[in-house]
Amino acid sequence: MLIIEHHISKEPTMFVSAGLAFFFAEITTHAANENHRPFAVLCSAYRTASQKATEEMFGQAPPQPDLSDITNLQLVILPEQNFTNSTNGIFNTAAAWTAKKKELLTPKKPKDDTPYRRYKPTRLNDVVNARISKLAAQAADALAANNTAKQERDQAVVDINNYLTAARNGGNDTADDAVSAFGSRNDACSTAGGTAAGKSLSNDVACICSSASASNICGDAVSSTAYQGSSNNAASDAQTAWNAVKAACKGKTEQRPPTAPELLGAISAFKAELGASAKVATSQYILGGGTSAACNGATGADHACVNYAKRVDNHGIAGIPWVGNILAAAHSIRKGEQAMTQMQPAAAQVVTLTNAAWGLYDSLAAAEVISGLGPQQTADKPINKAATDEECNSAGDNEYNCKTLKEKGCVFNKEGKKCELKKDVKEKLEKKDRKQRKKNDNVQIKQRDCEIVPAYK
Repeated sequence: MLIIEHHISKEPTMFVSAGLAFFFAEITTHAANENHRPFAVLCSAYRTASQKATEEMFGQAPPQPDLSDITNLQLVILPEQNFTNSTNGIFNTAAAWTAKKKELLTPKKPKDDTPYRRYKPTRLNDVVNARISKLAAQAADALAANNTAKQERDQAVVDINNYLTAARNGGNDTADDAVSAFGSRNDACSTAGGTAAGKSLSNDVACICSSASASNICGDAVSSTAYQGSSNNAASDAQTAWNAVKAACKGKTEQRPPTAPELLGAISAFKAELGASAKVATSQYILGGGTSAACNGATGADHACVNYAKRVDNHGIAGIPWVGNILAAAHSIRKGEQAMTQMQPAAAQVVTLTNAAWGLYDSLAAAEVISGLGPQQTADKPINKAATDEECNSAGDNEYNCKTLKEKGCVFNKEGKKCELKKDVKEKLEKKDRKQRKKNDNVQIKQRDCEIVPAYK
């Protein structure tokens, strides 16, 4: 660990440090391991970039908010003139609005209660509807905020995986180990070219682990002579060199999502190693090698390096493509985390607003009960069937509205085009009314009889 602390900044996480410690312990046992440290740094970054982002890495998402209840409550207590219209809002056809009202006021099963209930038109009903309408608008805004945050979280997952794939392979749609991940030695490694330096982590590994006379340059039996000089410097040669060392580089990648500190730690470790091996005046942007800055792999280990000078001139270390991609992945993780912090309160707000709407709706039932708790009916007050007639008549000529009052004894008169009380129900009420009146008359007669009896002193 002393070696790690000397060459790597304090920023890397323990994951990166532990990975490098493993590499150093395994590789430094061979005398020819000149590039074992650069190899360890690049391969630690490669393994970190091989992890997969998932939605779950940001924590458990709240259930998708549902506006159906608060919307239905708003609709079912619409003022009478709005409810009996042929259309309403998004229900812009008579068929659609009729179907929606049927959904609101029809039991799902024959013996069930209706999902919602309409109350008699009152001033309180209108006030409650107006208030629920405001709550519904706020809930719609909260739902939109939740959905936007969810989209941002989902996009962050896609972006993270794309950036990490590009860091490993040079493109977000490039498969691992594909030849398109590599470039010619002159473009991808050497001082003379260097325009493709840092194209991919796998190509950079090929640059530092292959030269004309390489032997164990990146570790015990971790080297290649396939990618060197002027005759074997094509992208396919780089692929061959990578294939020779990739097993040692990839190791066993732990299947877990990446973290921003871990990704940033990999970059810090790379930055600390950059320029540490080469011994020439222009070595600050060279990874690997020894006394040479050519990085053409022509002869010996000194030429097994990669020069990033043309990449960092204008953009600093972030100008190295794979570094920029890992930094972008770390930034996307932060965005995903932020999106999750926005989803939770937005979803909770929809639940809170819906509960408030139910409270207002239930207040109508409470008001209805309270309004019927006046002084008990006196004996001479007849049953008022007109109230029931009036309730049927309130449905007007709307057959559907009349059907919703079926349980109250209303029936739609198609010839007269009006909603009225069923004949048998009306007869029962009239009969009950007559009995009540007769009873009231008897009570009054007995009361008069009591009044004419003389009082004895």
